[in-house]
Amino acid sequence: MNQKNFLERNLQLLKDKKRVDIILSKTYFHAPNQQIVRDFIFKHNIQFIIDLLHNTFRPHNNTKCIAIVIQKNKPQQNNMGNEKALKAKDILYIRRWSYWSSSVVIASPYDLKVILTRKILVLRVNKLENEYNLTQKYLLYALSHQLTFEQANNKSFIDTTLPNIADR
Repeated sequence: MNQKNFLERNLQLLKDKKRVDIILSKTYFHAPNQQIVRDFIFKHNIQFIIDLLHNTFRPHNNTKCIAIVIQKNKPQQNNMGNEKALKAKDILYIRRWSYWSSSVVIASPYDLKVILTRKILVLRVNKLENEYNLTQKYLLYALSHQLTFEQANNKSFIDTTLPNIADR
């Protein structure tokens, strides 16, 4: 059974406006070949996305997972919508980068339909002609430098508010 069928069956068993809590591999939230799963999820209200620690299910499962809470047949809340919509050449800086092989990436046109977690900071150069001569490639280089890694490693990033507070 593929994940879309699994999600469909779970939601079929629910009454309207009720919710289901599911744990899925993080792959379903960013892999291009899983767009059908994301499209299905976006038809309902995503109440929470919880990024689980990498070792949550070890030793039985080594996959990075996300817990997602979906409310059936309710329009999506505004705060999970397009306010973080990616554009090609956006820089994605991963604040806690211990689980990924790279902490900074540049978005391609094929990466635009993904779900971003709070650990990913989206940086965009709005004007290529700017007073600092800052370009996307220079920003990518600067954030990928070893000194930047060392500085970020010495800092603690703390989110003090819930990122998903919305109309409840």
